[in-house]
Amino acid sequence: MPEKGPCTDITCNNEIKELYECHCCLRLICLYHLNKHVEIRKENNKQRLDNLRNELNTVIYTLKQIVVLMFANDQHVNEEEEKRKRKPYRKIFGECPLTFNGAYGLTKANHSIEFSQRLVRAIVDDQDPRKTKLFDRNENVINHFYKVPCPFFYEQINSSEYTRQNIATVPCQLRLVTLHNFKQHLRLNHKISNLLAQKLVDSFKKSQAKNDTNLASLIPST
Repeated sequence: MPEKGPCTDITCNNEIKELYECHCCLRLICLYHLNKHVEIRKENNKQRLDNLRNELNTVIYTLKQIVVLMFANDQHVNEEEEKRKRKPYRKIFGECPLTFNGAYGLTKANHSIEFSQRLVRAIVDDQDPRKTKLFDRNENVINHFYKVPCPFFYEQINSSEYTRQNIATVPCQLRLVTLHNFKQHLRLNHKISNLLAQKLVDSFKKSQAKNDTNLASLIPST
């Protein structure tokens, strides 16, 4: 049975009460103050646990930062090593690798280009031209309307619809003219009106827009 006597807690009165041994202070105290001591102990334990949790989170964050820095440093070292292994573009000499139609996926029909950074990179990395595909099948890598045929070229002047408009002009020696210079070429070399020159330019631009639309429809959506 519990002992009886005055509670030893300094905040309690001197009345005779049933006393219980407190596990935290090992004193004999009344039931009311025993419960108070238990609550205080729980609160202290909670505060201690929160402090430990905060310290643990700090350690975890620090470790993550260290891992990120180590990864970034390793990646930088690997990139620098890769750069040292690569041959400079301007110091490559040897036989042209485009020895057959379809090398690196390049064809005469779709990829009539003189220089490609992708091609140079593939050569530097010694990729197999019979297996490597630099471009998708439907990828358009050239502007087919960069140059347009002059309607007054020797072989076309008799069939041009514009000669039927009684335009006095000399045959042109240029078969192809860049589109951005086409109007100026017609005005200066063939002395045709600004209106007719613009009509010709607009006709080629319309064909170019239609061609771009058709190419876009061939490319699968991602």
